Amino acid sequence: MTLIDTHAHLNDPKLSWPLKDVIDRAAAASVVQCVIPGWDVESSKLAMSFGMKYPKVCFPAIGIHPQNVVQLGQAATDQLLAEIEILADSSGIVAIGEVGIDYYHHDRSATKSVQQTAFVRQIELAKKHQIPIIIHGREAYDDVLAVMADFRGVPAVLHSFEASYEVARKALNLGLLISLTALITYKNREWLREVVARLPLDRLMVETDAPYLPPQRLRDQAPPPKLKTGEIGKHGVNNEPANVVDVAERLAAIKSTSLEEVAIATTKTARRFFKLPEAK
Repeated sequence: MTLIDTHAHLNDPKLSWPLKDVIDRAAAASVVQCVIPGWDVESSKLAMSFGMKYPKVCFPAIGIHPQNVVQLGQAATDQLLAEIEILADSSGIVAIGEVGIDYYHHDRSATKSVQQTAFVRQIELAKKHQIPIIIHGREAYDDVLAVMADFRGVPAVLHSFEASYEVARKALNLGLLISLTALITYKNREWLREVVARLPLDRLMVETDAPYLPPQRLRDQAPPPKLKTGEIGKHGVNNEPANVVDVAERLAAIKSTSLEEVAIATTKTARRFFKLPEAK
């Protein structure tokens, strides 16, 4: 059995463990490859450096996250996007991401224009380089899908999916893939598991979103939330690629199939979508 973590921020300074240890633990759990998205220029460059250090294991994606777009404003974002466009000419980039629109953290009416402008520009960059995009669309799926309707044919995945079946159906009809995190393991996400049960397995991928969204198993083991420097999340637990097994196991239970079947399907989809080589 092999699994691919299609979204792990190993470039996040909050993930304080040595990178080699993280990769070794992933390999021991049969997680053989990871896609590492950037959220700004520096994190994108760091993801690229990991890809050079661990070829065939770490694969960089580059982009400006919508939260950074809002914080920076249009002029500064334009400058950073110009740098991202230069980075996109480098070899080894497997996607543009994570990019998109976020109304969970930002007011829709005040920020839609600047977020959508940056999103479209990065989709166009992906189209130019014939690579897929990794989409962040928290509480903004309607606007995300409206944009993607103008870019049919550009491969895209909705990362850390958490929405209704109607949203999922619209995304699938546009040709998008859906990536699932440990949200599907959470006690209060039965409604999300019901949505996932209706989705075709061959259109799904699995991810950790490390160091965020630790699986329920780790949340249950965590001490009361008295966070120290470097800890994240209300439970003070870091996530890592090895834990994508929790996501795959829960997906197998939801689909009433085996972990092996989920691993085969999601790995095949991830390898095709990101054009990844076979693992060593």
